[in-house]
Amino acid sequence: GAGVLQVQDVTGIPKEETLGIGDTNGDLPMLALVGFVGCPANSSASCKTLVESRGGFVSEYNHAKGVVDCINHFLEG
Repeated sequence: GAGVLQVQDVTGIPKEETLGIGDTNGDLPMLALVGFVGCPANSSASCKTLVESRGGFVSEYNHAKGVVDCINHFLEG
């Protein structure tokens, strides 16, 4: 989470325009600090629940392919 806050501060990009993609419970604090959230199919149940509760995108693909799918989803949307 601290890294996301620093990037937002340095770049001036607001929370509402920041995308976070996570897959484990360790990513939950980071996902709480961004405006858009996504995760690959192989993510932890807690991660998927948070993403779904925030109206985010859960990819049907695992690992890196799932990350790319998340990015494409938000770029196309």
